[in-house]
Amino acid sequence: MAFAAPPQAAWRSAPAGPSRGGVCGCAASRVWRLCLVVCVAVLLVAGVAAAAQAASDSTFRTPFDARIDALGEHALLTLPPQDLVDSGRQKAARAITDLRHGIFFAWAGAQIWAFAWLWQSGRGAQLRDRLRRLFRSRWAYRAAFGAALGALAPLAGLPLAFVSYRIGFNVGLTEEVIGNWVLDYARGMLADAAFAAAAVALVLELVDRTRLWYLFFLTILFAVSIEIVGVAPVLFAPLSTRYVRLQIAAAAPVEMANSSVRSQNVDAWTAGIGRFTRIILSDVLVSVATKPEIAYVVAHENAHVEHNDDLKKALIAITMFVLAVAFAVLISDRITFRRDDDAVSRLALVAACLGGVALLMFPLFNAYARGIEYRADEDSRKLLGDEAPAVRYLVRSADHDLIPLCNRRSTSWYFADYPALGSRIAAMRRTEDPCPHSPATR
Repeated sequence: MAFAAPPQAAWRSAPAGPSRGGVCGCAASRVWRLCLVVCVAVLLVAGVAAAAQAASDSTFRTPFDARIDALGEHALLTLPPQDLVDSGRQKAARAITDLRHGIFFAWAGAQIWAFAWLWQSGRGAQLRDRLRRLFRSRWAYRAAFGAALGALAPLAGLPLAFVSYRIGFNVGLTEEVIGNWVLDYARGMLADAAFAAAAVALVLELVDRTRLWYLFFLTILFAVSIEIVGVAPVLFAPLSTRYVRLQIAAAAPVEMANSSVRSQNVDAWTAGIGRFTRIILSDVLVSVATKPEIAYVVAHENAHVEHNDDLKKALIAITMFVLAVAFAVLISDRITFRRDDDAVSRLALVAACLGGVALLMFPLFNAYARGIEYRADEDSRKLLGDEAPAVRYLVRSADHDLIPLCNRRSTSWYFADYPALGSRIAAMRRTEDPCPHSPATR
């Protein structure tokens, strides 16, 4: 983050005489260079988008899809799940999953370390002082400090996020080119910075004004978060994804997203709340799956809509975030203050503690998510009365998306927000669960 004074400030601080013209000329040169960089970036992004669109227009079917299409109904309902999937793909899936889980902890650790370093080194206090000199408004310098914290986390995790992306690219899980990936990552970083800026400025202002600041903040947090989650599919998602309405009857409009520009997975999900709710199918799913499979997927997502699962998950996630913040503040209060500390600079320490608490609370949210997936599967089975399409889709997910049929114990209890595919197949067919570590079924 650059802290140099803007060109106007430099002009005002320059002495009279020839040096003023030098400063103006330097500023003009910088403006021209900035314009040139922006133009080049726009051209590059346009080229990348065209390449991504060309890739998305290609076929998504693989030889594995042809093998899965050839499986008969009797085989789907009677053979052990291990015999339905490709053994070579399963070995690769297990190796890739283990590698990505290790990268996840390194990614999270890098962000926690960055926040801790910012506070412990005194750089947080230095940043606070510099922002105070740069911005006269209390709101402005606090928001700027929050934006810096919001940008620091994704910057610290950038190398590891890139490694994870390249792993997916190399094994065919995504065809998103580097330029588009960087652009998406930058958008996410800007969104994090904007959220952190608003949250920091608001919280500190409320603390200054009232002892009941937490009640006002919780009310605003829940209201704004639910509003954003509720209108996301019609207000925010179309900014980066193209949607096409499908003529499929369900409890909410069914749309196809061109998600193949980022992911080659046979995905489906629900988004939005109330009248803004949408059932989203990826274009890869629509391209490779059979009509009975799509009917099962829509029925599964339809169950989520009827049970208002998106709203419930949003409420649980926000509540857990609030609890995590409370624990982080309690932990940070028991750490000795630096002599240059104040409420602003110490936010870096609170952020580091928040990252550690969030890692501990992460599996609690996933445990709830696993349970509602089983319920949605059961509702779809009762609605359709035919388990074979569901089993075919789950087998296709395992082979096409490189998902292990059964999870390791660590994955089942910590990472998985979906039950293991082998467990879901067994639950659909009412047979013995082949996966030894499926806590949601015990």
